[in-house]
Amino acid sequence: MIALSVVVTPRTARADVAAPSVMDATETAPCFEDHEPPRFTPFARGALRMSVSLALKSAVVDDYAIVGVGAGYYAIDGLELGIDYQAWTIGDPVLHEIAPEFRYVLHFVHTVKPYVGAYYGHAFVSGHRDLDRLGVRVGLYYAPETARAYFGGGFVYEHLLDCARDDIVQCDGSYPEASFAVSF
Repeated sequence: MIALSVVVTPRTARADVAAPSVMDATETAPCFEDHEPPRFTPFARGALRMSVSLALKSAVVDDYAIVGVGAGYYAIDGLELGIDYQAWTIGDPVLHEIAPEFRYVLHFVHTVKPYVGAYYGHAFVSGHRDLDRLGVRVGLYYAPETARAYFGGGFVYEHLLDCARDDIVQCDGSYPEASFAVSF
């Protein structure tokens, strides 16, 4: 699956910012020319993710075009809690899947940042029983410290719960994933 992501990082999502201190009368205000401004990062607490994904996938019964949207919130530095929606279209039957997930990015690693995550997906299938699956993902983000864009690549493994021989998707599957993100 190839995903195109847009990441929105609000101004409150900062890394390496010290708490303000109270100055006494003998202190002078800090010189901003001598200090780096706070760094903003897409993986900091308070950052938001909005994503759009597109994929082509071959299932047991048909070939599908998959269109998805998602959103996530970094509850603490590096830990994203999110939810994604996918519509499996063109093929028959049509599926609509909702998948809550969590992802942890090793945000403190410079430039190449490993990530790991897990999700639960519930698919509503027209004319068939609903499907439930668990998935895990691992990968790397290439995120230079001063850049507003970053790239990612990884690997996803999925397992269909209560798998039956007549299911429309495979019981176990894996695929590579790639992403491009812009923060602003």
